[in-house]
Amino acid sequence: MSNRRNRSQRNRKHKVNLDFMTNEKFWMIVCLLLILIALFFFGYKAINRIDNKNSEKEKEEIDKQVNNLYSSVINSMDEVDNYKTDKLIRLSAIGNILCNKDIKRTKDNYNSMKQLCKDSDLIVTNLKNMDFVYYSIFREKTLNLRTMASYSVIDNMIGGDPTYEMFGANKENAEGRISTVFVKNTNIALLGYSTSDDNMNRYSEERVNEDVEYAKQSTELIIAAINWNSNDNKKEIANNLINKGVKVILGYDSDSIESYELIKNSDGEDCFVGYSMGNFDSINSTELMFNIQIFVGKNTKSNIHKVEYKPIYLKEIDSNYDVIDVEEKIKEYEDNKSEISENEYNSLLKRRKEIENKMNN
Repeated sequence: MSNRRNRSQRNRKHKVNLDFMTNEKFWMIVCLLLILIALFFFGYKAINRIDNKNSEKEKEEIDKQVNNLYSSVINSMDEVDNYKTDKLIRLSAIGNILCNKDIKRTKDNYNSMKQLCKDSDLIVTNLKNMDFVYYSIFREKTLNLRTMASYSVIDNMIGGDPTYEMFGANKENAEGRISTVFVKNTNIALLGYSTSDDNMNRYSEERVNEDVEYAKQSTELIIAAINWNSNDNKKEIANNLINKGVKVILGYDSDSIESYELIKNSDGEDCFVGYSMGNFDSINSTELMFNIQIFVGKNTKSNIHKVEYKPIYLKEIDSNYDVIDVEEKIKEYEDNKSEISENEYNSLLKRRKEIENKMNN
């Protein structure tokens, strides 16, 4: 009996120990779970705080990108506004028109002129001799042509007549001496001078002052053409015109071609001076055409944007005369798109080199 009681007591004690151990493991597990939950919770909060900081940085970066994008859009809108209001005037200038008597007066002459000047807003030349039929045919083949009238033309009562859109005649006041043309919402003044002939608008500092001051009141760009004398100090006269406010100077009268120059005025703007434009309609003689791009801003400030010169010559084709674009013919031959001979091609290369040498002098 005693042994049985002892065993029973030992069994109860063992059971109590087992229950206690089981409860202890349970609470240890609970505690571990609570610790894990706490670690997860505080870890989550910490990560969330880091994420918030990162989010703030990302938000700042996004705000910065949005501001940059907004600024870019505003700048683009400004550029569009500038494009609408700032103008690029394309001026073409050619040499003296001689009204060459060896050229037959036919309406099939100068058929390529429209293509040659298709991008030009304004074409300026000097009419050295007057032949009404010849000049009328030439005018029909050009777009927006304006011509300075030389002394022989004025002697024949043609110069200054608005019917012919000429300028350079000698008048009593600036209003009568200045011709204006409206191009791309831009008023352009055309001034014509001679340093030696009184029938034309005779060059003098006093007259230039009067003309330019009058032109500035109603125009945004001033172009002057001048018949030089062989003894003239061309650079001195050119600088005087530029300092007064002339943007483009085209030199005429001489049959030869001389180089051009860009001169800065007192405002630091580039101004163009072509010292001698040569002749336009000398048969087979290599001549040139200048293409000058002039930027005119909203504030009426203007600047020479680009200058190109194009070698040309007058050629008889099937009893008519036309202007040959030397560079274009060279390119056609080199692209196998021309039927000209190799000798003709080499002749074109010589013509191009001839003009390049004159421009580089």
